[in-house]
Amino acid sequence: MKINEKYINTLYDIAIGIVSGFITSFFFETWIALITGIIFFFLAEFIRLRFLISSVKYQYTIISNFFNILEKYDNYANLLITYSFRPAMCNIRDSEVVVQKDIVRQFWRDCIAQTKMEWDAISYTVAKDSWDLAWNDEVLDVIQKERIESKCKIHRIFILDENNKDEQNNIDNTMEKQVNMGIHVYSIQKEKLLKNELTKKNIEAIGSKDFAVVDRSWVFMINVNEKDRTIQSASITKNKNIVNMATDVLREARKLAIDMNDKKNKRV
Repeated sequence: MKINEKYINTLYDIAIGIVSGFITSFFFETWIALITGIIFFFLAEFIRLRFLISSVKYQYTIISNFFNILEKYDNYANLLITYSFRPAMCNIRDSEVVVQKDIVRQFWRDCIAQTKMEWDAISYTVAKDSWDLAWNDEVLDVIQKERIESKCKIHRIFILDENNKDEQNNIDNTMEKQVNMGIHVYSIQKEKLLKNELTKKNIEAIGSKDFAVVDRSWVFMINVNEKDRTIQSASITKNKNIVNMATDVLREARKLAIDMNDKKNKRV
């Protein structure tokens, strides 16, 4: 349909040019006037198109500046816009972005990269599906170091499962590495965390034990399979209730958790 309209508009312009030439020839009664009329018409069209192009460039500049403002002041809006252009990678509903398992790690990286002031997180994902992967060293750690160098604060509480002794050594190494990176790290046993009824209720309402409150205004969340703690999907939301409940969980968890940074300082 668009191609046909393009050709019609072109033929329309040519017809107007020829008619203008004929009208001019009536006054001057020569074929040169016909050509002159056509030339003047297309010259006028060229000038009009130049003004149109200038107008489009000006509108593009306004839109570009608008996106720059969003990027500078609203990292959530920037993510929302970015992923709205990737419909094959995610679902967007009610200003929330949901990505499936194969996109989670890229999404995770993008969300941390957009953090301006603070990434306050609690982690429950099994290490073999996150921290033990080469991706963590090659991608996530690089982004986290860059954010810390930019004066962004990163806090992470690791939820430990006392029934999984084999994982403990790996998590200890991960926590130590993150402490050395400049992340404020805590650890807490899952049973101890869930003893608090309000915390347990909030976690159930949030729908995950693995999430981060970002810049105190929105939540990044990983949907974890409860049986094996592997990643299923991830999402971001600005829902105020979710943000408030997630903030409460993190605050209460820190009160009960072991501060791994203090533990390291005591060893030194």
